Amino acid sequence: MAVYSLIENSSFGQYPELFDLVFEQFKNARTNEAVCAFKALVLTGRHPFHKLMEMVREAYPSIISIIHMEISELSRLSFFAFQDIALNKEAYQGENYDINLACIFGMIKKRPERVVRILKENIEICGSDRIRKEVDRLMLKTQNLLLKERESIAAQFKDIQTQMPEKKSIATFFKSILKDPVQKKLNDLKQRIVPQDLDFHKAVIRDQDWSGMDLTRSVLNLSHAQIVDTLLTDVHVSVGICRNTLFYNMNLDGAIFDLTCFDNAVFVAAVNQVGENDAGLNFPGISMMLGPDGFLAGENIAYENMMHTHVLDMSLLEQIRTHKMRYFLPNRRANLIEE
Repeated sequence: MAVYSLIENSSFGQYPELFDLVFEQFKNARTNEAVCAFKALVLTGRHPFHKLMEMVREAYPSIISIIHMEISELSRLSFFAFQDIALNKEAYQGENYDINLACIFGMIKKRPERVVRILKENIEICGSDRIRKEVDRLMLKTQNLLLKERESIAAQFKDIQTQMPEKKSIATFFKSILKDPVQKKLNDLKQRIVPQDLDFHKAVIRDQDWSGMDLTRSVLNLSHAQIVDTLLTDVHVSVGICRNTLFYNMNLDGAIFDLTCFDNAVFVAAVNQVGENDAGLNFPGISMMLGPDGFLAGENIAYENMMHTHVLDMSLLEQIRTHKMRYFLPNRRANLIEE
């Protein structure tokens, strides 16, 4: 999965030489891994999108519907479908015709009013009365849905004018009727509903249980946030941003972070208790300091309570933060991609 993510999110160009290797893994992978492998196959640039869909139809037809759904979300993958449709229109008239529909569905969800306008401007070129009638029905239905949406939004503010307070309390008034967006997202997560927007910039998050949640479809932004007494066991995060984030009393057992920012490396002090606790368990008091490069910076083993100090070399922070690829490029396993 990590290899697929590296290929998909690479800023160094395409990797056509990896296509055969990834495709062999793709044919025998489970569904979730196969979808990730497919995205990596697209990004290798070895074959055009329609050709790749033919190969998928032969090797792993059960994920075709998942690919259509991904395209309809207008994700990064859909860009390659749009581009190939523009270059190879004839390739999308047969078995690949559903990809056209997925693209259209995505545009309808994203900008329905624009789709209606385009249909109005081009309806006269339809050569069939039946198609014209179907297009008319689609436009009418979309317009009605937009009208209902507008009415539902307006209804929420219908009586606001009569409730408006004096000028000095306007800010308090709006704060009382508009729910805190951070709290709304936390409430959704508490009900195991993952919102598309997981921006918790400068938020204070306490006593949350996100254990076992799949957050791979959203970007988790925790920059400048404080995360306290929160369970993240077995959580799966695809893209995480943790710049200047304070973590306190966290449980990250089994957590997976596919792509988490490495910008602000830090020292980590792991301190253990010593002696016997109320449950009769003995602890040796092993403590250690980990440097921002991931290596052991210091350790101490004490069988009694004591104070241990460690001098931090702050120049090490500057070395890592100003050279973001320091621990990636030198450790590439080039033998894995050689022919």
